[in-house]
Amino acid sequence: MTELITTGQAAALLGVSTHTVSRWAKSGLIPSCRTPGGQLRFSADLVTGVRGRFLTPGQVAELFGVSPQRVGVWAREGKLPHVTTAGGHRRFPAALVEQIHAAGHLPLRRRRRDG
Repeated sequence: MTELITTGQAAALLGVSTHTVSRWAKSGLIPSCRTPGGQLRFSADLVTGVRGRFLTPGQVAELFGVSPQRVGVWAREGKLPHVTTAGGHRRFPAALVEQIHAAGHLPLRRRRRDG
């Protein structure tokens, strides 16, 4: 049987706030269950697996061949799923970004290069 951990323990493992962990659970980014008392619990193995599976705007920009600013625009327009860290930074679920990239759902604007 896998060990279940609290929201606070999951937050500490992921380096985010408990509020962020709760939002990620609500949006389905992190699988969770509830105790009979209604408190969230997480599989320690799944939380550990999630860690490092989020991309920065720069990493997403490199994948799509666009600027990080374009990635921000896509996020604001709802074209790219993202979460916000406790510090206010966007992070993008790697698996979903890779699916969108493979399907070619976003209009790619190449970076202009002067020269």
